[in-house]
Amino acid sequence: MSEVLHELRIGVRSHSPKETVTWAERLAPKLPSDLTLCLQGPVGAGKTSFASALVKALGAADPVTSPTFNLLSVYEAATMTILHLDAYRLGKQTNSDALALDDMMQSPWLLLVEWPENVPALLPSNAWWLRFEIPEETERILRLTTRGDY
Repeated sequence: MSEVLHELRIGVRSHSPKETVTWAERLAPKLPSDLTLCLQGPVGAGKTSFASALVKALGAADPVTSPTFNLLSVYEAATMTILHLDAYRLGKQTNSDALALDDMMQSPWLLLVEWPENVPALLPSNAWWLRFEIPEETERILRLTTRGDY
């Protein structure tokens, strides 16, 4: 198992947005293809900033924007297609057919899901979960749960 995955599984403290970006940059090269990465945490925890840094670190040339209003943004990176879904306004019964995700998820891909608890029907059993906690105003704890041998 890589060092960054080990550290994130234990849980890491980030004391600034810059540190959170650094964790995204460190995680990016360790992500397997065809992965759903759930970003879970309260408003203002840094989920979108983390996703933006991750997309950039994977080599997407297009500017990264929050998908809150259009729900889904798609980026072509050097090694994969990245789909960034903000499920804040979606219902629990939403599935991949409703969003036409299956048509876009041609291997290799990465699906980033903010507010994954709103779309349980969409999430595969092998999804990775990155939880963002806010123990203090200027501190975040990032904790990764993975499935499989990574």
